[in-house]
Amino acid sequence: MRFDIVTLFPEIFSGYLTQSLLSKAIDASLVEIVVHDLRQWSTDPRHHKIDDRPFGGGPGMLICVEPVINCVEEIQRQS
Repeated sequence: MRFDIVTLFPEIFSGYLTQSLLSKAIDASLVEIVVHDLRQWSTDPRHHKIDDRPFGGGPGMLICVEPVINCVEEIQRQS
């Protein structure tokens, strides 16, 4: 069984994937976990920015649609 994790912080998963039962399941090839850095699909070549301000204004930031779509399509091609 394959699990694809899309995240802005891929390095935080290394500790979880090398511990306890999950590590044993990975070693026994029962599960495959692939961590994807969403910034790889950024359209901003300089800073690899993937967020933008809300169109209606207000506080906070939103993740842009294009990087997410490109990432998911790439993952589907790999499967």
